[in-house]
Amino acid sequence: MRENHLEAISLVEVVYKLYLDVLKTELSKLGILDINNMQAMIMYHIGDRKLSIGEVIDKGCFIGSNVSYNVKKLTSAGYLKQEPSQFDRRSVYLTLTKQGKEVYTKLHKAIQEQKKVLLKYGLSDQDFENLKETLTKLEYVLIRMV
Repeated sequence: MRENHLEAISLVEVVYKLYLDVLKTELSKLGILDINNMQAMIMYHIGDRKLSIGEVIDKGCFIGSNVSYNVKKLTSAGYLKQEPSQFDRRSVYLTLTKQGKEVYTKLHKAIQEQKKVLLKYGLSDQDFENLKETLTKLEYVLIRMV
């Protein structure tokens, strides 16, 4: 007997890995060769906000990635700035530097172009809204099963 829920859950990881490959290709096309696809995702999740490392982890899916290592690399490359919290010295907040914002802008344009391709192939905003809603429900249930 087929287990549709297991097939669907497995497909989520497959699609995510494929998207990381697409992002790697986009970075190459943009001439951004000093960061990897996971670092680009971290930067994109930060955007114009000020987030702690914990918030970055919560907002993104970084399977198999050491976020702290990637943050350190992005900081040393001049894309991120780290600021200690004035209230809790254990917390560090991340913001994009000017250089990081330039990369973010390029990534944002590339992602908007990707959206046009998705629409061309019949995937609508409503499809993604439905998918997001289903995955959120699944997350809710799985958290309670742990």
